[in-house]
Amino acid sequence: MTTGVDDQKFGFPLGRAAEAVERVRRQPRLELVGLHCHIGSQITDVGVYEDAVRRLAAFMTEIALRHGTCLRQLNIGGGHAVQATGGLV
Repeated sequence: MTTGVDDQKFGFPLGRAAEAVERVRRQPRLELVGLHCHIGSQITDVGVYEDAVRRLAAFMTEIALRHGTCLRQLNIGGGHAVQATGGLV
């Protein structure tokens, strides 16, 4: 199940993340420390993870250059597919 798409119920697409960064930076009681994404569950292609890391690393670089803020955390959510078994674990 893929969740990292524009029309989904979890969070917002990367294209709107710059706006979210601006909103957080305007709040004196908030500190932006990193980025999190959830690409889906039961992912069978490691390339999906690689693409997410490349895109988010580029966005983190953009944030550093634009705002002088080096984010310390990057969380690539989601789950690698695991074959289901017939019994209880």
